[in-house]
Amino acid sequence: MLSSALWPRGVTADVRDALLERLRAWLGSDPDGTPRLGTDATGRLTLAKSVVSDLDVLRSLYYEATQGRGAGSRQVRGRLLTDALVLVRGPLLADRPEGRYRWLTHEIVDAQLPLLVADTGLALSEFHLEKNRAEKAIEALTAALRTAPADERLWHELLRATHTTGDPGRLRALAADLVARSGARGVPPRTEALLDELLPTWREGVSAAG
Repeated sequence: MLSSALWPRGVTADVRDALLERLRAWLGSDPDGTPRLGTDATGRLTLAKSVVSDLDVLRSLYYEATQGRGAGSRQVRGRLLTDALVLVRGPLLADRPEGRYRWLTHEIVDAQLPLLVADTGLALSEFHLEKNRAEKAIEALTAALRTAPADERLWHELLRATHTTGDPGRLRALAADLVARSGARGVPPRTEALLDELLPTWREGVSAAG
């Protein structure tokens, strides 16, 4: 099962075993000496609880910020959300070679990560806008968009945050970028309505560019 997932075209047992040994050495051992990559009584590979991914940490930080300790403390909420967004560097394994990690297409994490990052960016943006810190909100939303560029909610909040800066030129530039990204399919209806509200002249910029 593992071999077919990692090597769809097949692999020899010695190649598989060599990779697992390298992975076991890379993961190391817990303080008590137990290897973090082990094997249970049925021969299945097991990971120690001390082995966590950035996604696990991101999910935990977001939960703590919104439903845990951060729910009752603004200071804690801001720190946790900021720590969570620092982990975000772009789409999941964006630089992977073509044909590698095909098993990701069968994993829900490929869809979960952008949604979680977007929720984190939106929460941190709201946190900053409560104190009228538009630039910080824009920074949070821009960071989230690197991983979730198709999330319409992020674009909407970025438009609103940019509008609060009072810089119409900056808002026009963002609107033009959004229109260009939309391509032939056009701007989504809700985004179009928001642009009409925040920047009634945005269509003039589109006509001029065309």
